[in-house]
Amino acid sequence: PCDSAISLPCGTSNLAGTTNGATEFSNNTGCSMSDYGAWYTFTGDGNQTTISVDAAAGYDHEMAITSGSCGTLTNITCEDSGLSGGIESYTFNTVNGTDYYVYIAHYGAGNTTTGNFTISRTCDTPADDPCDSAISLPCGTSNLAGTTNGATEFSSNTGCSMSDYGAWYT
Repeated sequence: PCDSAISLPCGTSNLAGTTNGATEFSNNTGCSMSDYGAWYTFTGDGNQTTISVDAAAGYDHEMAITSGSCGTLTNITCEDSGLSGGIESYTFNTVNGTDYYVYIAHYGAGNTTTGNFTISRTCDTPADDPCDSAISLPCGTSNLAGTTNGATEFSSNTGCSMSDYGAWYT
């Protein structure tokens, strides 16, 4: 089923989707979810993209986002916080020319529950990385005034659990 994934271009809004009638097929996404799902695909353009899936009442879905090719998928994320009838959403920067696959299915591995949902994809130019304009911090600097007031939200990707509103120095 991955090979016949539905195209998900930028600007897709509330496209009706369903896992009803899906046949069992190992999803290979790296997420623990049902093998009765629906596949979507798009090619990265270097911009920021947001995938949002809104499940119908009573359907508790999970969303997997992967990259690569159908036989060798690399997991990017497993989103399962929306609960029954909720919304799963994920925003990330795409890599130009990279193929991405989005898989929607019930959250439980081995579960045959299916349901309806809508899927949307928005695209934006990524925000400037504040690390690129880091403030110089030469040896001997003492008591340099700094602030995070007015900082713009940007994922620090430092591997630390901290705020995304910060200041960078180099």
